[in-house]
Amino acid sequence: MGHRSNRPSRMTLAATLAALCAGLTPLAQAQVLAFAQSGDGASIVLHERAGPCTGKARLAEHITAAGERTSGCWLKTSEKVLISFFDGERGDIPLNHLRRLAEI
Repeated sequence: MGHRSNRPSRMTLAATLAALCAGLTPLAQAQVLAFAQSGDGASIVLHERAGPCTGKARLAEHITAAGERTSGCWLKTSEKVLISFFDGERGDIPLNHLRRLAEI
């Protein structure tokens, strides 16, 4: 029996992105830069556009498995993405956990 990778397949990533973008307008879909998915089915989508964020920060969205959305702002450091959500929560994602659209 061969070794199976724990990494999601390209098909799984494409399906996840399609589901995430289903509720977005075509303009918003075009502006998705990258995303990460957690084991509980929640995802974080990083947008190219600033939205309500200021300076170098860009719009981020946390999307639960049930589809509930919480917006925030993100900044990239040399090793990770720092995110501050508008509900007061904060988080960071190592760069190697992000999936860019070009990888799908």
